[in-house]
Amino acid sequence: WADVVHLTAVYNFTTFPTLAAARALGKPLIWKPRGADLRWDGARRSQAKGVWDAAIRRTAPKRFAVHVTSEREREAAEERVGARAVVIPNGVVVPDRVDRRADPGGPLRLAFLGRIDPIKGLDRLVDAVARLALPARRNWVLRIAGSGEAEHTADIRARVPPKLQQQVEWLGQIAGAAVDALFADTDLYVQPSHSENFGMSIAEALAHAVPVIASHGTPWERLESERAGWWVPNDVESLRAAIVRAEGMDLEAHGDRGRAWMRREFAWPSVAERFLALARELR
Repeated sequence: WADVVHLTAVYNFTTFPTLAAARALGKPLIWKPRGADLRWDGARRSQAKGVWDAAIRRTAPKRFAVHVTSEREREAAEERVGARAVVIPNGVVVPDRVDRRADPGGPLRLAFLGRIDPIKGLDRLVDAVARLALPARRNWVLRIAGSGEAEHTADIRARVPPKLQQQVEWLGQIAGAAVDALFADTDLYVQPSHSENFGMSIAEALAHAVPVIASHGTPWERLESERAGWWVPNDVESLRAAIVRAEGMDLEAHGDRGRAWMRREFAWPSVAERFLALARELR
């Protein structure tokens, strides 16, 4: 049997058998809810999840910790599960070098990478860019990489005014070298989510030296203090204003600071050591 059990399922049929087995056999358990313990206005089945959370509190083993990736998630986990929660961020691969394809005379290149889902707030980003009026009549392009349910994806596509259709590119699901290529062709990454426990795409953008606009629904308030981006409300006007403000800044310098931040605090060696320290403590 394992020395420490690592559980990532939350609202799933495997959750209770795993908790119960660890309790019966006296095994310590680290549980990573991956943001499932967070709630937002559009969250589904909140009452049923509350009943589930109460049952988890009664089933969990004695040596039990919740692995979360932000202070916001820590507060939610301790409130809902009643166990100690430890903040360890997700690790990110910081490339040895980044390929910047500068285009100083071209359009402002915006990007989004992730699921096309209501929680991501893409409708607000699309509405924000539709209202953009950049200085010197500079043009813009928004590249959206990801997939989702057909109906919601169609709704988001329909929000783009006909005259702007050529400026919004739909890349579908991408991975690997295609992600590197996207960031190489991006001046500014925008994450307008209503709620995120971490926001892996934000870390990936920063690791590729791309500055970020992230919403208050994400746990990335340090973008401001690290001078690597902007942390703003996700209403349409705030997003629009943030893009206009960022366009006038030194985006390359912001990107360099973000990359250094990721290397300093989010690179895999340091994150892995923190996780191993938690596992050793529980043993």
